[in-house]
Amino acid sequence: MKIGLIGLGGFGGNAKLKAWKKVCEEEKHDLYVCEANASRLNDVSDAHNIPFERRVLEYSELVRLVDAVDITTPAETHFEIADTALENNVHVFVEKPMTNSVMSAVLLSGRVEETGKVLQVGMHFRYNKLTDKLKEVMDNDLGELWQIEGRHIAGKRPRLDGGAILSCGIHFIDLILYLHESKVSSVLSVSRNVLNRPQKPDEDISYVHLNFEDNVLATVKSSVIDYATGLDAAVPGINANWDFMVSGSKGRAFVDYAAQKLFVDTGYHKKENDAWKWVPVERKEIQVQTENVYETELREFIKHIQNNELPRANVYSSGILVQEIIEAAYKSARNGQEVKI
Repeated sequence: MKIGLIGLGGFGGNAKLKAWKKVCEEEKHDLYVCEANASRLNDVSDAHNIPFERRVLEYSELVRLVDAVDITTPAETHFEIADTALENNVHVFVEKPMTNSVMSAVLLSGRVEETGKVLQVGMHFRYNKLTDKLKEVMDNDLGELWQIEGRHIAGKRPRLDGGAILSCGIHFIDLILYLHESKVSSVLSVSRNVLNRPQKPDEDISYVHLNFEDNVLATVKSSVIDYATGLDAAVPGINANWDFMVSGSKGRAFVDYAAQKLFVDTGYHKKENDAWKWVPVERKEIQVQTENVYETELREFIKHIQNNELPRANVYSSGILVQEIIEAAYKSARNGQEVKI
């Protein structure tokens, strides 16, 4: 298979290119790279030993050479590039957000249905081995689900194509939708642009509250200004915290995705002498054999193409539904009101 990586700035030219190189070498695929900046194209390609004949300046040319593309360009370009690839019968992996509007997400989903091609969104937490184990714990150990909370903190340069939700929180919004399949009934959000950045969206910190039809409450904190203690797996030398908590009637679970650890605290609340207390049953760390999640999701993308499967992070679940919630969050933050979905 011939695979083209589009966009070599930042994440694309670092963690993503390394992951693709390893996957393609091990599975015997041909890797092409595409970057509109000629100097960057050659500098990054030289550093990673990409043959000259597999370096392309224009994505419109690349889609005529390959079977699948991976789009790691700024968010506002995702729809146009993905649509062009699908028009040329090329499978698509696109980094989050899939598009920058619900309307364009719906249009892209229609193109996927027309062409029958695979489109996978880069929501890598769905493919993390810790997530698989957490889902198992939620199903078997925590009882009735009460609350979910995610804290996605990135102590790095804020993105120029979006605010903290697109940089950080979108991952945990998507993860919550994967772990809890009840429908979101409303969204309430508060955001602040403390750095006075000019772009839109512009939030540096945001709290997004999701109310589900079954009364489960979920909250996602997104921030590019907080103190962070973990390490960002995608950007070397940058601190980040990716903490995720789930509470139920029979226990609680905590996942530290940056440190790759999962803790489970089972027990129950009991009223005694007119006061509630927590009665512990067992507290433990569950060991999970982790791996490079970028390599994992890329291997899954190839497998989905070969088997003609709908990806776990697909155009509907990780594209349209996530974009609906993000747009509701922006509207809620602007108007100071809860938004019905």
